Amino acid sequence: MLPEWDPPPGSLAGSIDAGGILAQIKGGMIGRGAPMIRVGHASAVFCAGLALCSVLAAQKPGRQLIPKAPDFIEVTNDEKPRPPLVDVKFVLDLTLRQEGWSPHALLVDNGGAIHVFSGKDNTLTRFDAAGRETLRRDFKSGQGPGEFGFFDPGFTQDGRLLVLDGRQRRLTAFDGDLKLLGISRVALWGDNFRLDSLSSMYLMVMKFLPNTRDRQLLVLTKCSPEGKPVYEIHEYEWGLYRDSTGIYHGQAFRSQVKYQIDARDNLWYVATDRYEIHIVSPEGKLVRRIIKKGDPRKLTGAEIEGIKTKDPRSKVVYDVPERVPPIADLFLLDQGYVLVVTFESQPESGELIGDIFDGQGIFRARARVPKYDGWNFLMAPSKPLALARGGFFYTVETPEGGDDTVVKRYKIIMGKGS
Repeated sequence: MLPEWDPPPGSLAGSIDAGGILAQIKGGMIGRGAPMIRVGHASAVFCAGLALCSVLAAQKPGRQLIPKAPDFIEVTNDEKPRPPLVDVKFVLDLTLRQEGWSPHALLVDNGGAIHVFSGKDNTLTRFDAAGRETLRRDFKSGQGPGEFGFFDPGFTQDGRLLVLDGRQRRLTAFDGDLKLLGISRVALWGDNFRLDSLSSMYLMVMKFLPNTRDRQLLVLTKCSPEGKPVYEIHEYEWGLYRDSTGIYHGQAFRSQVKYQIDARDNLWYVATDRYEIHIVSPEGKLVRRIIKKGDPRKLTGAEIEGIKTKDPRSKVVYDVPERVPPIADLFLLDQGYVLVVTFESQPESGELIGDIFDGQGIFRARARVPKYDGWNFLMAPSKPLALARGGFFYTVETPEGGDDTVVKRYKIIMGKGS
């Protein structure tokens, strides 16, 4: 179970500014059109563990914990793409609807079947590649076998479904027909896990710093298939900053780590507060760093107003940045290409703007990317409600101001640019 944790006076957990921040998550500047549940249950582990306090934290720069490989390479790109350019388009291929669902996780298996997990009972609806429903199954909340406190699913290379329950520190395995295979304990308290081809796990591990309840450490960690730590990769600190007057200071855009694993089991990760992509070998060596020069855009007036604290009695104050973060998310595409989703699109835009890099780390294109729910959620670690696999881009999307959430599949078409 989670360790006991009492929020400090004036924190979000103490309900000082809960209404304001949740309103921003659900419909304001943060995650517009994406209710919090649609950000994913993975983020809920950290929100609960931190009593929803540290999402408002002042934040120190993160720290890389792995050594460079002997043949380490650093690639630096200018603001404009470098020839030969590529052209990337996302063409809608399939739309899936279910009445009343609220997807919080999305997976695609080796056969192209789409698995959508929705609602508090983690209802799995499986669709074949043509969009026909083939299976429905609930994974109830609870502490018994096959029940979950939190629900973070992933597929192994051989088709098993593993579910990490960060709250109860256990890993549950199901076969392809969703029959329970077994339950094992996990040594660490973490979430947002991903699996490589050997079923080794990468996850964000939370550590409580000594002698404080206000600051914690999040550590990107590689673990064995049994859930035992192998090595740590990147860490960053969470925690409220309280000034001499008792006011808690928070950040509208927190730095978070986003990561993916490629077909060769290399880890690709970014910290969203700087434009650097790090590639780590399965052995834990930094083999390449990709940098893109330039400053992200300045916040608009509407964005600034959306961040400012409205209640003069609030004990939480948002420190308004001058610029948006450089990175929102990271995806690995076919043919070795990489998609970095940025904050460069305007808030009212129906599309996102992404940068395309080739396998060597050269900036080759800027692309318009479908806008998926929770794309700009940086208040807690979370998996995106989108994924790239097999030449397709899958998204969870909710229309502005609406509840008709759909899952979409886009064909990724790549060609020569001009």
